[in-house]
Amino acid sequence: MHRSRLTIDRGKADPDRWPYTLALLSIMIQMLETGSQLIVATHSPLLAALPGADLLQLAADGMHPVATYDDTDLVTSWRAFLRAPEAYLRHLR
Repeated sequence: MHRSRLTIDRGKADPDRWPYTLALLSIMIQMLETGSQLIVATHSPLLAALPGADLLQLAADGMHPVATYDDTDLVTSWRAFLRAPEAYLRHLR
């Protein structure tokens, strides 16, 4: 079985990179299908949605498994912001 390793250091989240992030996600899925193992540290909710991923979350007291994608701080924070951006933006004034 062929094994691969992919290391990427992505910069800031940028809406213009959306298609590239989806393309990367597609490549990652293909790699998994050929037997590769991936370890991904990301701020991207797209990459964190990798099907079948074991999700871990870093907290002040260490690293912990997360039951589902929807339970990650990454996803809950983005959803809360998108639901009510003014609740967050008012603190920046």
